[in-house]
Amino acid sequence: MVFAFFGWVDAQDDPPLSSGLQSLIEELAASREGSIDYQSMIEDFQELYHQPLNINHADAEALGRLHMLTSYQIQSLIRYRERYGPLLSIYELPVVFGFTTRLAQKMEPFITVDLSRSQRQKPLPGVAGLIGHSRKHIIVRSGQTLERQKGYLGLHQTYPGNPLRIYSQLGLRYHNRLRLGATLDKDPGETFLRNDNPWGFDFHSVHLFVQNGRWMDKLAVGDYDIRYGQGLVAWSGLAFSKSSMVLNLARHAAAIDPYTSANENDFFRGVALEKKWLPLTISLFYSDKHIDANLQDTMPSGEKVFSSFQESGYHRLPGELFDERSVRERVIGGSVTYNKGRMKVGLNGIHYFYDGLMIPEPRPYNAYRFSGRSNSNISLDYQISLNRLYFFGEQAWSLGEGRAWLNGVHSRLTPGVGLCLLHRYYERDYQALYAAAFAEGPRPQNERGLYLGLEAEAGKDLLLRAYMDAWRFPWLTYASASPSSGWDGLVQLDYTPKRHSMMYLRFQRKSSSGSRLNAVSGLMMAEEVRRSKLRYHLRYPLTASVVSDTRMEYVYARSEGISQGLMVYQDIGFHPGRWPFRFDIRFALFDTDDYNSRIYAYEDDLLYMFSIPPYYSRGYRTYLNLKYSLGRMDFWVKLARTGYVDKQTIGSGWNEIQGSHKTTLYTQVRLRF
Repeated sequence: MVFAFFGWVDAQDDPPLSSGLQSLIEELAASREGSIDYQSMIEDFQELYHQPLNINHADAEALGRLHMLTSYQIQSLIRYRERYGPLLSIYELPVVFGFTTRLAQKMEPFITVDLSRSQRQKPLPGVAGLIGHSRKHIIVRSGQTLERQKGYLGLHQTYPGNPLRIYSQLGLRYHNRLRLGATLDKDPGETFLRNDNPWGFDFHSVHLFVQNGRWMDKLAVGDYDIRYGQGLVAWSGLAFSKSSMVLNLARHAAAIDPYTSANENDFFRGVALEKKWLPLTISLFYSDKHIDANLQDTMPSGEKVFSSFQESGYHRLPGELFDERSVRERVIGGSVTYNKGRMKVGLNGIHYFYDGLMIPEPRPYNAYRFSGRSNSNISLDYQISLNRLYFFGEQAWSLGEGRAWLNGVHSRLTPGVGLCLLHRYYERDYQALYAAAFAEGPRPQNERGLYLGLEAEAGKDLLLRAYMDAWRFPWLTYASASPSSGWDGLVQLDYTPKRHSMMYLRFQRKSSSGSRLNAVSGLMMAEEVRRSKLRYHLRYPLTASVVSDTRMEYVYARSEGISQGLMVYQDIGFHPGRWPFRFDIRFALFDTDDYNSRIYAYEDDLLYMFSIPPYYSRGYRTYLNLKYSLGRMDFWVKLARTGYVDKQTIGSGWNEIQGSHKTTLYTQVRLRF
């Protein structure tokens, strides 16, 4: 990695995200439809900033929370400690094979070196001790689109609730031992304290998480995340795939984590526990909750029939309210891991069942999708470190159905040159509803592919990053009426002459071929889609407190016709270290032919909130994001406006706005005590 995940760190409590993480989030948003949960990753950085990680005793799981080390670098650091003993200083890191001075500088705010021997945690204090010595916070956020949308107009408006989005979070953290919190959320258009939500918010989430306890190493009660292996069986929360972090493919996430986000679907609810009897680690969990599903019918026996899961999280219109929490889902699973020396092997399993019958829509591409009341998945994952080679992978089965396997190797040829090779083979009838492994498609199913990543340093200021990925879908997909294939690649050159200055030039291209059914002639027609992007980005500090970001990006897309797009923006960030306020402003111009040539750009936002809007059509976008701190109180305000020169209406359906501009206003308050 070249860029720190936070631009620089000073006395303020919430350092701004750097270009490195912003770029990663942009790429994830551009490659996936729907909302993506980044909150757990940002919370990791916040916690490490307040309580730096002791790298002399951290295991692979803890080092993975830094989100800036490759699998090889993690194993290289562990081997270095085993051979030479604990590090005497952070500045010893560049001596570790695979590390550089720049990487050590990026890690410095989030790590520490403690030469004392690691000791087991003391028992948790009583209630008074927890309250008195823990970090606590309350966050309240609200906002809305200022222009009236169609669903809120008229004497009998369609949406039953007001257009406000209201979010609240309460949290308590006692070192790394105990976390207790609640998350409450109301989406625009949903009711509040009436009708279907008499208790207030539409979504409620509570978690209790205890770590390093007397009887259990981890205990989660309430809502939590489960992450096993490389994601072929169970993986909830954020899952990285292809990005400009070309070597960061192997996963080291914790098997159990508390759930703190507002995504209403991608989590487990119940109890989970983990116990270590070295070299064995055993993890078990049970989840029981009601989920949104697209109900189709009710059988004479009273059993429900549904076609798919509803993942939008919106509960406003009659159809959405009818589907809300309509199906009961129960999940049980576990993992047994053997970890000794340079080898880690895990056996993972999960079984889920519903109180209804799932029957997908009768489409050809759904022929091998999950159907029925229950399913089971098991897998065997491994991680092996041999000299300069790091092997990782997972082999999985859906019982009675198909198989899937993923295997990769990561190597550092020299301290400045790294390679990563990954092969995946997912059979068309492999069915794993909770999987989130590396894949080109939306799930690890019906896919074969080969990925090659390269990272090479050229001197102290230049870094070349590139990847090439080729794949094939042996069966039909939603986008193609026949087997299809494709490839995509990225080449990026980073130049970092100073610690807080950088620029990069990126070229990315993606090509896929398949076929579609002509609605008029009824004939199958070959279809090829190509998309190329060229980006230049420059970050430069104007003063010690003012930083400038300039970007220009061009997109060329070709499917049925040719579509082009251009976007340029200028950001100014004012982040004084000792003053009680900071702000970020942007002015962007964009001109694209249509949605196919859209361009994504990350925006600075409120704490734990993210904006990566697609820029398309012709117009401008500007925003002001302001934070002010007063003692233990923090205040945020974000005002954003998008204007179009070629539109008289914005959006569609009940979200349509009559006019050529759209304005949003959000405010947030945090109390720390």
